Amino acid sequence: MKKALILTILLAVMLPLLVSGSPASAQEAAPVAQATDAASLFRAAYEAVNAGDLDTFVTYFAEDGVSMALPPPPSVENVVIGRERLRSVHASLVERNWHVEFTSFQTQGDVATFTAQVEEDLFRDLNILPMEFSGTVAAQDGLIRSAVWVMSKDSLARLEAAIARMESRALVERLYEKVFNQKNLDVVDEIYASDVTDHDFGDTDREAVKAGIAGVLVGLPDLEVTTDLWLVDGDLVTTRVTFSGTHQGEWLDVPPSGNTVTWTHIDIHRIEDGRITDIWHTVPVGDILQQMGFELVPSAE
Repeated sequence: MKKALILTILLAVMLPLLVSGSPASAQEAAPVAQATDAASLFRAAYEAVNAGDLDTFVTYFAEDGVSMALPPPPSVENVVIGRERLRSVHASLVERNWHVEFTSFQTQGDVATFTAQVEEDLFRDLNILPMEFSGTVAAQDGLIRSAVWVMSKDSLARLEAAIARMESRALVERLYEKVFNQKNLDVVDEIYASDVTDHDFGDTDREAVKAGIAGVLVGLPDLEVTTDLWLVDGDLVTTRVTFSGTHQGEWLDVPPSGNTVTWTHIDIHRIEDGRITDIWHTVPVGDILQQMGFELVPSAE
């Protein structure tokens, strides 16, 4: 609600300023036989973008035309001024297969409001299509003076959630690659919360978790970890991982055997504020011990 209020205020304050620029000069005359209302100009401009024709796109804007996005799309500035900057920014969108479909227009004088659905590679990769926008466009003397795009609250929430999932996955990927594969224990301090809890091995702080990982790396110094399944749901990251290495050092109280040890298990990590706070595993300890040459003897009972 607060974000929506801020966006509404910004729109109300900025639009009159953007529209009140000086009249378009003779050099900025609209293309011949082109409709001059804001909705038609805007639709035609973005049909050109959809076709990848940026030379035509910029001719629909005044030389000092302004486009604003709230919030700004990923890797795109939120206020773009002038034809050259408009061309440059939209060139990056075209490279990402950006496509807009307008779903409605309402026109009043030189101003039109619109709704639209936008697709592009990032939204597609995040599996959050379609993204919905609304906005306002103002025209003067047959050219677009200003345009404001506002992402819907639902689309913004889906985008933020998808980015959070992506960041959570990246954090766990960093654990497997930097800590286990590259043997960099310093990274442990960066990715685990100080009070992290391992619910299966019983560790209740970061130092204990680090000691456990260090023990694995002593026992299997050439360890390689691969992942073949990911599931990110809310604050939980679930992975199916395979660990493989040569038993060259003492581990789990078993002296080095030189045996290759390989196992697959499920990891679940809870992420809060960019750190791992909870861990669950399904590590097959008995199988690992047997691969290292330790014989499991049934009890006399």
